[in-house]
Amino acid sequence: MELKKIVICPKCQSVHKRLPLKKNQIARCTECGEILYKDNKNILKFYLSFSFTALIFFTISMFFPIVDINLAGFDSSLSIVDSVLSLYEAGYDLVALFSTFVLILFPLIIISFLFLATLFMEFSIFKGIVRWLLIIVSFLDVWSMLDIFFISILVAAVKIFDYATISLDIAFYSMIAFIALEIYLTKHRRIEELWDEYEKIY
Repeated sequence: MELKKIVICPKCQSVHKRLPLKKNQIARCTECGEILYKDNKNILKFYLSFSFTALIFFTISMFFPIVDINLAGFDSSLSIVDSVLSLYEAGYDLVALFSTFVLILFPLIIISFLFLATLFMEFSIFKGIVRWLLIIVSFLDVWSMLDIFFISILVAAVKIFDYATISLDIAFYSMIAFIALEIYLTKHRRIEELWDEYEKIY
């Protein structure tokens, strides 16, 4: 129980005593200024709405074309699922398997588990399941690489811009929205906030 009264800075590992906060106050590390924890009464509703929105954008970005390319009269469209399937068909099984996990499964698991965890916490149910959902999200967070894939698309588009006509489709903008939401939920907000709510609820 005494451990719940202290908080460790994620940046410099300084140990601080946890103090109660007033509305909208933020506790910062006295050594490096890193945010330790915040007062946020609506954090569960925030995560629920943002993670659900991210799931919608994820679905669109997976199955709809990202870009349409017209090269010398030949039209071709690209989606993430089609890209992974083409790797399997070309015989690059290991690359295709790795791409399946880091481009499709891991981002889907992270966002869907965040949604389920906050949904269960909202109703104060399934304590053990919520605990494992948060653990899995914390572990898989660094393995989501959809943002790297997006950058590679931009680089490839720049390289063939002089030789082909490129038009951006709905999945391109959906991917931007999903990546922004994923980074905001997992990097900017920090999963520790949900662990704090977990301790309060259960």
